[in-house]
Amino acid sequence: MINGCEVAWKLEVLDERAPAQAMEVAAVALRDAEPDPDSLHLWEETLSNSDDSVKPPTGERLEALAYAEAVRAEVRDALDAAGYPDNQRVVETYTDVHCED
Repeated sequence: MINGCEVAWKLEVLDERAPAQAMEVAAVALRDAEPDPDSLHLWEETLSNSDDSVKPPTGERLEALAYAEAVRAEVRDALDAAGYPDNQRVVETYTDVHCED
């Protein structure tokens, strides 16, 4: 639960040729992710400044979405450090954010 919002995670292998180690790296990174305040702030700014034709998220939803994106970035960074760069993405981190209205 992040600020009254539920965040659900799902890791999915995108390349069947990817070794099991890639999924293990992603799972550990997801489990251990702790986004720092600067990362959260950057993601909040990014999400707030999206396409003008789309209403940006606000309040608790914005904070939860920023948290989800910061965690996803940590997983991508861990995969990159393990030799699985994002431009050859072998594992994707999906999120579902549900906030109480």
